[in-house]
Amino acid sequence: LWFEDVRKSDPQLADSVHVMNPFFYQLLKQQNGGYRNVQRWTAKVDIFSKKYIVVPINEDYHWYLAIIYEPEHVLRNSNLQKKTGLQNPPKCTHILTFDSLGYNRTETIISLGEYLRKEAMDKKGCLAYHKAVGRQVNVPLQDNYTDCGLYVIQFTHVFVGATEDFIRGITSIQKNKKLSKSELRERWKVHEVAERRDRLSDRITELSAAWQATEKATEKSNHLCE
Repeated sequence: LWFEDVRKSDPQLADSVHVMNPFFYQLLKQQNGGYRNVQRWTAKVDIFSKKYIVVPINEDYHWYLAIIYEPEHVLRNSNLQKKTGLQNPPKCTHILTFDSLGYNRTETIISLGEYLRKEAMDKKGCLAYHKAVGRQVNVPLQDNYTDCGLYVIQFTHVFVGATEDFIRGITSIQKNKKLSKSELRERWKVHEVAERRDRLSDRITELSAAWQATEKATEKSNHLCE
């Protein structure tokens, strides 16, 4: 629902985003298949042309978020700097995790990094892979055990719509300073979570009513045809 709203309000931003199916990571992590389970999921989309790859993840009944930021940079030759004599290092792809319960997600970062490597080889024939940089983002924690899904939407909404300075403040080691609880809540606009819950509830109610009306109309039509 969030992505559909973005498509309507900002089509250009929506074109820079690819949202993975919630089952993506679960299938990627399966020992039987792994990458092969999701290899064809991007047959019609070039994820390396996107700026944001949004990966909602559910593990142990808890939702958290991973975002692959600027995936195109893994396609760069890691030896480019040495060959050209460039003093500035090449830009990096970032794999960021956002968990409103504060769990360590190092394994997720490693798994998504390996996914990018295999995807680059499979879709681009890229053997010169520039390793992505992983980081667990410092985010506010939820104050209950039910709002994790809402926090995933909120983190996505804020990050994808953020300015370049905001994102650099998260991805840069130098700028990634420790923030207080109140500063974190302000940065990620936690006050919007309750409002988002109400809007989603209203939207789901509307969709449910529309579905029920369609079902009744279909049932009535079937009876008339008998």
